[in-house]
Amino acid sequence: MKRFAKIRNNGGFSLVELLVAIIILGLVGTVVAGGVPAAVGAYKKVVEKANAQLLLTTTTNALRNELDTASNISEGDGGTSLSFINSRNYNLKIKSAADGIKVEYVEEGSSDPVSYLLVSEAAASGNLRVVFADVDYDAATGTITITDMKVLNNENKQLASLGTYTINVLR
Repeated sequence: MKRFAKIRNNGGFSLVELLVAIIILGLVGTVVAGGVPAAVGAYKKVVEKANAQLLLTTTTNALRNELDTASNISEGDGGTSLSFINSRNYNLKIKSAADGIKVEYVEEGSSDPVSYLLVSEAAASGNLRVVFADVDYDAATGTITITDMKVLNNENKQLASLGTYTINVLR
């Protein structure tokens, strides 16, 4: 009878080699997983900044739409509000408030003002708001100048700003 030769297969990995590979893989995974929160945080900051710029543009467009055909314009509240009659003959007042730029009007037969945000909370991404420091009206030139307009988040951190915004009222 023939004896079968013992076949040895040395092509596999030893237990020590497998443990070393698993440890190295774990270390690489830990380093990669540690970088993910930093990348997510950076992404959120970029998105918030982009939303702030978009909100500032939306606000300036809304202000221009309300004010470019305004009449009987007058400043009020120490330069922080502007009263006027809009193109639909409503008496309106635009003012900077803690929660954003507000438009106020008084309904017929009432003495209590009704107010709403110039740009809705949904358009402001819920956690952003636009405020301004001062508004001036020059009757001689028909120019409304809004200064220090800025977008703030819930922590009052400024994300975007516009130093001076000028609207020429149509006459």
